[in-house]
Order: sequence, then C-alpha cells, then structure tokens
Amino acid sequence: MVSLTVKLDDDVDAALHREAKASGRSVDEVLNDLVRRHQAQGDYLAAVDEGIVEADRGDVVDADEVFGSLRARLESMRAGR
Repeated sequence: MVSLTVKLDDDVDAALHREAKASGRSVDEVLNDLVRRHQAQGDYLAAVDEGIVEADRGDVVDADEVFGSLRARLESMRAGR
C-alpha cells in the first residue's frame, strides 16, 4: 500500500467526507473506489472507441447471425435440462 499526499479543493474534501460518512467508509476507501471507477470508465470508453474503429472498418457481425447463435445456445441449454 502507498501513502499519498494531495491538495484538494475545499469543496472536494467536504464531498469526500460526506460520502465517507454517508457510506460508513473511510475517506481512503472512498478515494480508492473513485479511482477504480475512473479507471473502469476509461477502460470502457477505450473499448467503445475500439469497437467504433472496428465497425468503421466493417469488422462487424450481422445481428441475425448473433441472435441465431444465441437462440441455438438457448435451445441447447433447454434440451439439456
């Protein structure tokens, strides 16, 4: 674990403490969660951008093919009960 000293605006500090108190967590836990969520959002947006590039290149699967495959899987699962 790493300790970090940061300067926060007063309103940000107050918001962090309000969230910590409301959620029953420490400010450290709230900050760790916020950083993880920010990282996850960045990863998600990068994947969306990658998908857009692939779609623009024409690297897509026809919806009928996708749904047909899903229907076949579902029928197979139902038959296996």
